[in-house]
Amino acid sequence: QQAKKLKIKTMKINIKDTTLVRPAEATPNGSLWISNIDVVMHNYHTPTVYFYRRPPGVANFFDSAVLKAALGRALVAFYPAAGRLNMNEDGRIEINCNSEGVLFVEAESDGSLDDLGEYFTPKPDLILIPIVDYSLDVSTCIVPGVRNEHHLSDGISALHFINTWADISRGLDITFPPVIDRSHLSARHPPQPQFDHIEYYQPAPTMNFPSDASLETIQPVFKLTRDQLNSLKSNCNDNKNNIFYSSFEVLGGHVWRCVCKARGLTEDQETRIRIPIDGRSRFQPPPPRGYYGNVSFSNTRIAVSGEIVSKPLKHVVSIIHDAIVQMNNDYLRSTIDYLELQPDLLALAIGDHTFKCPNLSINSWVRMPIYDADFGWGKPIFLGPGAISREGKVIMLPSPINDGSILLSIALPKEHMKRFEKIVPLSASNRRRQQSPSRPKALYRTIWEGDVGKVGLGGWWELGGMRKKMGVRNEHHLSDGISALHFIKTWADIARGLDITIPLVIDRSHLSARHPPEPQFDHIEYNQPAPTMNVPSDASLETIIQSVFKLTRDQLNSLKSNCKDDKNDISYSSIEVLGGHVWRCVCKARGLKEDQETMIRIPVDGRSRLQPPPPRGYYGNVIFSNTRIAVSGEIVSKPLKHVVSIVHDAIIQMNNDYLRSTIDYLELQPDLLALAIDDYTFKGPNLSINNWVRMPVFDADFGWGKLVYMLPSPINDGSILLLIALPKEHMKLFEKIVYEI
Repeated sequence: QQAKKLKIKTMKINIKDTTLVRPAEATPNGSLWISNIDVVMHNYHTPTVYFYRRPPGVANFFDSAVLKAALGRALVAFYPAAGRLNMNEDGRIEINCNSEGVLFVEAESDGSLDDLGEYFTPKPDLILIPIVDYSLDVSTCIVPGVRNEHHLSDGISALHFINTWADISRGLDITFPPVIDRSHLSARHPPQPQFDHIEYYQPAPTMNFPSDASLETIQPVFKLTRDQLNSLKSNCNDNKNNIFYSSFEVLGGHVWRCVCKARGLTEDQETRIRIPIDGRSRFQPPPPRGYYGNVSFSNTRIAVSGEIVSKPLKHVVSIIHDAIVQMNNDYLRSTIDYLELQPDLLALAIGDHTFKCPNLSINSWVRMPIYDADFGWGKPIFLGPGAISREGKVIMLPSPINDGSILLSIALPKEHMKRFEKIVPLSASNRRRQQSPSRPKALYRTIWEGDVGKVGLGGWWELGGMRKKMGVRNEHHLSDGISALHFIKTWADIARGLDITIPLVIDRSHLSARHPPEPQFDHIEYNQPAPTMNVPSDASLETIIQSVFKLTRDQLNSLKSNCKDDKNDISYSSIEVLGGHVWRCVCKARGLKEDQETMIRIPVDGRSRLQPPPPRGYYGNVIFSNTRIAVSGEIVSKPLKHVVSIVHDAIIQMNNDYLRSTIDYLELQPDLLALAIDDYTFKGPNLSINNWVRMPVFDADFGWGKLVYMLPSPINDGSILLLIALPKEHMKLFEKIVYEI
């Protein structure tokens, strides 16, 4: 939808008080060394503004004395924020920790939140945050609107500070202190740059011809709904190469294309996109928890406008994707080392030239804890840029109501924005999938008499009001699910008279062991026996029931919000959160004793994890499994976040080194058949959780159209269908608790 056209009445803003708030206690004095990444940040205070609604019936809703006292306490831990920027003898920026304090401005207005519209749009004549006088070298200015100096910290660290200040305002202690030492981001000795860092040495393109736009920049907010984002992703995902793009990558590609069109760039005009990313989870080892500084790295890509506008959106998205995946630990370390060798870091600083026309900078705040600052007034109802950004700067914001949408704040000249508004909206598809009649119960519940473990996978098609069903069995020594779907999809294409799109690669030597084998890890998934029941189960194994449960997007979001680990900057995936929830529910449904050990088995597809990956069309098994064992009492009684973290840690361990070590470990075993996965791997008290959500299960069109049913959700509504097999007695209990979210 288009940005809201706001008619904001003239507001009178009266400054009541301006003070410098200093740390409440003595803090370390002296110069603080900052990293190369800190130095190349632009000389700019990032403005953000928070909006809160007054809680009903609450006296002293706003008490500046409480805010200032809490701010003084927060500055004791975050004492660099109370300092000043300085130049050392070598001309390098540093922070002079002198406790001079931060600027606190108290103001009042005769307007209300409703006067500002649904989403606040910055305007030159509506200043809700203090203006910084750079001649005073004030490093951080704080009111309910915030300006954070970028040499001091990035957004993650700034939010750590703001959220800590908010907690103290409510009488809480500091949850985790900041780590002031920035040596984790120091260069190696000697520096060893390994990559071609075009983001620093390659000049930003300039206009071939003067722009037709005035210098008046506006910055509206656009809302992209979950359905619109899913529509973009479905047009861009590369199922054949098993590549699934993120919302950021897809929306970034869409915006880059729309901006090129809105600016009216000629086909041969070069345009550069700048993509900042948070390096905390990419470093190995990562910076310590609470690292206070900049860990924001940027990559860039340059293309001509004609390529961005005329080629399929998938191509543009792949450019952004490749830039992001390049930024691993090796690349980030190389960046720091490259900067260490440069004679003048200030000449490389990020500035207006970085993203003004014909260029662009796209930043994502979607996974940042921007709505966690509760000063005692509840969560903010909106947070966004507090002043007009530099032209060409784009910020993606999460929805304040957690509805899966993304808010897009973009700064463009007025003339360009008029054209951008016409082309950025995405029309949600009016074509709805035909709702099939209520399906036979056998589709949602299958009863097996004996012969436990043999499953036939069924697909449903709608055809002229009638349903067609086809079932397939794939022998697992032959291939995994990805390869099986490749085969079935090829069969379907041929049935419609099409040629084979991707031939199968039959040679499986890509997954052969190294010579000599070099296992590096303790592969408990093979050498640790699966736990058995301490006492016999009360459930009959004669009747196993397999049921399908639907977890809606709202239910998944509720689970995820309960498990977010903002303090460690960890956001868990739907599969990790749902896996932890199911493990806990199954332990309860089975009635396991507190001291009963239980093992979870987590298979993952190794295609995107092996480096280099197997060739496109590799036909075989690239499924690897990891396991974790815990006692039932731990799974049931500890917070769900703890259980989810167990699943998360098992998954992230499975990188290229671990998978190669797995192959080598198996090469050294005398009897591989003794290690084969069997019923014992996941029968009571154990569990195996497999994920088909990202597999192209709906692509098999035999001439009847796409399937209307098979896992995952056939209507792409963000839900997940959960198929689980349990004894009848246990299933009755599981059904009662699985939706207790």
